[in-house]
Amino acid sequence: MIVKKWSSFFVLVCLLGLLTGCVGTSDGRGSLSGKIYDGDENPIADAVVTLDGKSGSIGNSGYAFINVRSGTRRLKVVAPGYKVYEQTINIAAGEDKKHDVYLTRKSFFIDEVLVPGGTGFPIGPDDTEICTEEIRPFYMATHEVNYELWKEVWDWATTRSVDRYHLTQFARPGWSKEPILSPQHPVTNIRGDDAIVWCNALTEYHNEVTGGDLDCVYLYNGQVVRDARNTNESVLKNVTANNNASGYRLPRSMEWELAARYQDGVTWTPGSHVSGDSTGPIYSNDPMVTPSAVFGDYAWHSGNSGNSTHEVGTKKPNHLGIYDMSGNVREYCIDPYQDPKLSGRNQVARGGCWSDGSYLLELGYVTWGHYDAAVNWYGFRVVRGQTL
Repeated sequence: MIVKKWSSFFVLVCLLGLLTGCVGTSDGRGSLSGKIYDGDENPIADAVVTLDGKSGSIGNSGYAFINVRSGTRRLKVVAPGYKVYEQTINIAAGEDKKHDVYLTRKSFFIDEVLVPGGTGFPIGPDDTEICTEEIRPFYMATHEVNYELWKEVWDWATTRSVDRYHLTQFARPGWSKEPILSPQHPVTNIRGDDAIVWCNALTEYHNEVTGGDLDCVYLYNGQVVRDARNTNESVLKNVTANNNASGYRLPRSMEWELAARYQDGVTWTPGSHVSGDSTGPIYSNDPMVTPSAVFGDYAWHSGNSGNSTHEVGTKKPNHLGIYDMSGNVREYCIDPYQDPKLSGRNQVARGGCWSDGSYLLELGYVTWGHYDAAVNWYGFRVVRGQTL
């Protein structure tokens, strides 16, 4: 059956080539096509395939590029749950080159760093307040949750026969005017309720794949919360955190700020800076203060993003080695945002995003998001460790 489908796909590719006059020609162009398999030779249908950065045609788990200039080209294949495949391909003039791709499934792993605990560090944009909360050491992911990881866990969690999860389906890879984005972009269009339920799913997925024994954090009456749909709102409004849990969760606001400011436990990055940039504030009304000329090296914002999110980890990290703490997407924290002028349930968000003006990237700035809103400038990262 696979051979039959592939034959039909190849015929289609050839017909397209004949119609455009580019397959099998000798005018310096050729074609490239192939199938995409996993290690057991099962077809993979949801891959994104590019040649020198340009997307190709996808069908029946195969790919095709026609009217390709001869020479050395770079093929890249990205599929959720698999290692990124990159290969240099030489295409001769008039050649119909066949190149099947075999992807290797990733071992489940989240890059994270240990954030030292502490208290008494400055907080707020002007450093006029001091954190009096005792922050215990915890692990923080070095990257915002990208769409690839979100979907890998989502696919597993929502198809289980036992203890099945229910998440909304608004999630997408980042935001751009381009129709197709790499799954390495941060996940966006998710609700705060989805984020906390997904953290429970991530914890259970981690345990199944690695044989670990992490405890889910978010509970209701002692039971793991697995349903983020609006029909479960009465539960979602009363979720509690297991304070001794070792599993994945959203950071608390003061944990986020500690990780964003930390340099050596004595020196802290000022709240008017972006995370990681020690050279100066983002801007200043004081003529005696020189603003930073390099804050854009650490953060995607309205002035350099091109009206788009970007793949996670493409800017410089902060002092702890954590990327995108400022810019790219605003990051949900678990803390409720208290403001009598706001209606509904709201939660703290930190860090600024791709569409924000630079001043909103100040690491001491606190904003908010609706728990039930799914928009393209909010995302999140996970932390792990005791919640108190």
